Amino acid sequence: MQARLEPEAEGIAAYSFPEQAALLFQAVELTELENAKPAQTWEHAGTIPFGNVAGSPAFLQVFKETNPVASCGSDYQAVALLEHKGETFGYREVFLPV
Repeated sequence: MQARLEPEAEGIAAYSFPEQAALLFQAVELTELENAKPAQTWEHAGTIPFGNVAGSPAFLQVFKETNPVASCGSDYQAVALLEHKGETFGYREVFLPV
């Protein structure tokens, strides 16, 4: 069964979404994580379970940047810290949609 996007206005063609989509995966170079703490301008947006690391649970702590002049201050972006065994680790390339 395919989902169908109906035209909203006359003259716009309808689009049928495929049942499957091929996703590409490319390995990236490993980067050592560094200890990090949330900035004072970060607002906690949620916690996401991230599986287990060496038998202990890990979580992504997701924050929204509230400082409009910060590098990721867009309303639609957030930053995440990895939490494991009470420590938090940052990776500066991680930005998520809020």
